[in-house]
Amino acid sequence: AAVGEILCLYPGTYTPPLPTHASADSEFLANQTAPSGGLLQDNAYILNLQTVGGYIDGNVDPLTVPNPSACGQLVNHSSSEPNVEVVSFRYASILQYEDETDCEEFDVPNRSRNDGSPWYFDADVDEVMTLSGLDDKVMLCGAAFVASRDLVEDDELLLDYGLRSPLPPWAASWYR
Repeated sequence: AAVGEILCLYPGTYTPPLPTHASADSEFLANQTAPSGGLLQDNAYILNLQTVGGYIDGNVDPLTVPNPSACGQLVNHSSSEPNVEVVSFRYASILQYEDETDCEEFDVPNRSRNDGSPWYFDADVDEVMTLSGLDDKVMLCGAAFVASRDLVEDDELLLDYGLRSPLPPWAASWYR
């Protein structure tokens, strides 16, 4: 694979950031629990989407994802020799949704979080807004891993996870 070539997608559930129309006094609440359950800080499969905002919980069984290129959660860590980078994007900017049959040939490996959990507290209306009724055609974002250097067959894909000291307990024994 050449530098810049897309290697795989990161599957999972997308949680959007605080919406732009939320007041400055609003509080983001969706970072309390992960869509796959448990506390977000204990989940080793969270990928923050720096460009578009939000995060993807990639805690999914790779055998249950119908898109064979959606295996990004299997990419390992290296802070010294990473060979992939994350590129985040909005599906609406790359896929055309004229009707439901338009994207039948491409299995989108992400879904928006619509579990009814708290999203943010809107200080203007003094109400907790929930993650429900989000439109995947408008909001859904994804992530692709691209080669950051030329790769040859059998090269292991490595990403710098970007964790810094102090390390979370789940990473302390292996993160270098």
